[in-house]
Amino acid sequence: MRTPDDHTLPTEAITFDPQETHTLFGALVADLARKGVLALHLASVADGLDAPMRDAFHRDLARVLATGPARDLPVEHRPPAPTPDGPGTVGTALPGAGPSPTPAARTAAGLAPPWDFGRMSIDGPNAAGKTTLMLGLAHALGMPGLDTGPTYRAVAAHAIPQGIPPTDLAHHLTIVIRPGLAQRLLWRGIDIRDDDLFGPRAGANIGHVAGDPYWREAIRDLHAHICAQHRDIVVVGRDVAPTLLSDATLNVFLTADLPVRHTRRELQWAHHPERPVHVDALTERDLATRAWIAEHRPQAHRLDLDTTTLRIDQVLDTVVHSIPG
Repeated sequence: MRTPDDHTLPTEAITFDPQETHTLFGALVADLARKGVLALHLASVADGLDAPMRDAFHRDLARVLATGPARDLPVEHRPPAPTPDGPGTVGTALPGAGPSPTPAARTAAGLAPPWDFGRMSIDGPNAAGKTTLMLGLAHALGMPGLDTGPTYRAVAAHAIPQGIPPTDLAHHLTIVIRPGLAQRLLWRGIDIRDDDLFGPRAGANIGHVAGDPYWREAIRDLHAHICAQHRDIVVVGRDVAPTLLSDATLNVFLTADLPVRHTRRELQWAHHPERPVHVDALTERDLATRAWIAEHRPQAHRLDLDTTTLRIDQVLDTVVHSIPG
């Protein structure tokens, strides 16, 4: 599966074939229809699929609309996402792709409530399937997704070698997030490639960035600015719940047994050999985030999910059913 930017959907959680993926989208459409809401953004979802899967998706959607309980509900078509060079320009001082449509705008478009999926965080150790889940939710629900981890690597690869101070980060780094699509990171207007994010410069400096309180604050401020622009957003990282989305609609903590996570990372390495294979146990940071969610979030707004024996469609189904409302 590829996005229009030709980025392959990460296989961090598990690899799955086109038939399974096409069936998954059909199942999610049907599930949302049963809930009495169809907030799938066709322009975003369909653009993220290869041609055969896009055709299959539209066939499934047409079948559900024709026979399911949501057949009389309108479908929201979002306008093309803004680009750094076109109308609705995303400037370096204003990361993100702009806010989601307001309640008034959605109502004016004929979209009856409930249409607000809200803001969701996904925390957990590496190789637990966080990014794959985020992209799955973004595709299925038409929401923008933010992966906070690559920002640290972008700083390590570019800001540190160039001597950029933390206070100037927003003038050089732009993060563009768009409904249903993978995010883009740009350094001074130029796309940052995976080769840079996982190259030797990033590897040599990532520890310094992660351990420097000034850099952590600058990165957190950048991410908070993006989150503030979006009524609906899925954010993934290692401590998103307590630092960025403490009042989220749903805070998810995702984990899996260490051997399973290691196997997933090896599968990912087959497609992305530039990425590290190392997988660590739950860190103190992970445990603190998990404890914070358990202590501070009501039962209806938290989900602690072990994905050791789950397929990606089962993980997605569980999270979709856990969204309050």
